[in-house]
Amino acid sequence: MKKSRIEKIVAELPDDVDIDALIEQLRLLDSLERAEQEIASGKGIEHVAAKRMLARWLY
Repeated sequence: MKKSRIEKIVAELPDDVDIDALIEQLRLLDSLERAEQEIASGKGIEHVAAKRMLARWLY
């Protein structure tokens, strides 16, 4: 995650933000950005394959 993105997120937060909530939000957004980059570069798993994997885990 780029510094400018973090600065924008922090600027949009309320004045009384909880630091743990901020860290959790930054981690989530960073994970989503990395996942989107992996998908864009072809490293993702196709929908059908993901459904099969999930079915094995759940049943």
